[in-house]
Amino acid sequence: MSAWIIGLGVAAGYLVNKNQMVVSRIDNAVAHYSGGDERESTGGSSSVEIDKAKLIPLNHAIGCDDINNLISGGDVKKIESAMTSNAAEVRAYDSAASPPEIIGVMLQVGV
Repeated sequence: MSAWIIGLGVAAGYLVNKNQMVVSRIDNAVAHYSGGDERESTGGSSSVEIDKAKLIPLNHAIGCDDINNLISGGDVKKIESAMTSNAAEVRAYDSAASPPEIIGVMLQVGV
């Protein structure tokens, strides 16, 4: 009978210790998140700098100097036109008045 009591005591001690470790990890994470510097999580950039970078059009960020010189002029023009059309598609998608219509949701039954 005393082995059961010792086992229960050890199990209760383990659970209390585990609970304290989890609570302290959560408290540390909350303190780091709420009190930490925002530059730590973004690699040295503030949210204002990131928002300004989002406003720069794609074709200004990548120019012909970034493209390999071995590519022919016709291919470079194709690449640049593809970049321009892709940037226009992204702007059109981001500036949509309403979210896309959801046609259906797959439901899984019997699992």
